[in-house]
Amino acid sequence: MLERVASVQHMEPDVLAADKRYGTGSFLAWLKERAVTAHMPVLDHQQPRKDLLTREAFTFDPERNVYICPQGKILAHRGTRSRERIRTYCARVVDCRVCPLRPQCPRGARRFLSVPCDEAVRQEAIALHHTARYQRSRRLRETVEMLFAHMKRQFRFTRLKLRGLAGATEEFLLMATVQNLCRLIRMRPPEIPQPCPAVIA
Repeated sequence: MLERVASVQHMEPDVLAADKRYGTGSFLAWLKERAVTAHMPVLDHQQPRKDLLTREAFTFDPERNVYICPQGKILAHRGTRSRERIRTYCARVVDCRVCPLRPQCPRGARRFLSVPCDEAVRQEAIALHHTARYQRSRRLRETVEMLFAHMKRQFRFTRLKLRGLAGATEEFLLMATVQNLCRLIRMRPPEIPQPCPAVIA
């Protein structure tokens, strides 16, 4: 879609706001290669339970390519799953056996850590969540998406009746017209009471 807009409309955005489904590591890396700032929540399927240590509790050392746990023990790199683009790090059994934070780690002889290959890009996107520009993009995105939610929930516009791009365009144009008419009704000025008609003697 971005490539089509750049080729047809000659517009190259520098910021992209989207929902969480787009916040994958591969897509964030694709945006970074094109100098587009990602204003979107980051998707993470590996969040543990709330009572367990999260991946953010471990510190990454890029020079040695290892993670360091809160107790200062090293989790060495053990391999990469190329299809899933995930790197695996694990600690030594001896270190985990006497660790005081053992109850806060998942069950097992030692702690394993699965890290996406695009973790650096994901952390950059997460760091933008508390900025003023991100909050403004989020409000603008909600304004647009609320119109689609209103179509689906209030008007039951969940499926298209007509086939093809021309048919879809006609249906969306008709639905947008109905939405605008409803909004115009709510924006009308308050009714002014009419004066009483003169009494004819």
